[in-house]
Amino acid sequence: MVANGGLGNDIELEELWTIFSQHGSIVDIIMKPRKPFAFVSFASEKEASDAVNGIHGRVLQHPEELSRPNVTFYLSYVEKSTSAQLVVQYTIAKKQSGN
Repeated sequence: MVANGGLGNDIELEELWTIFSQHGSIVDIIMKPRKPFAFVSFASEKEASDAVNGIHGRVLQHPEELSRPNVTFYLSYVEKSTSAQLVVQYTIAKKQSGN
């Protein structure tokens, strides 16, 4: 599972699906309304790792990848968890990174 932060750019669920599906089979995307994060579940740990390695810290290309320019995705790999645990893990990771 991949945690994605910094979604304060009006990113749509469909855009996330398109971007992340390039790195593997998506099982689910958890994206709460009005929250700046999402969680993407992949069919395998390798696919999740590939997504982190391929997307983390990269400015996504406009308009090929996103409808908005200058959007950078910050990702971290997390173990399988319930959605409540994921929010806690994400919050801890953000505090530790200083963001």
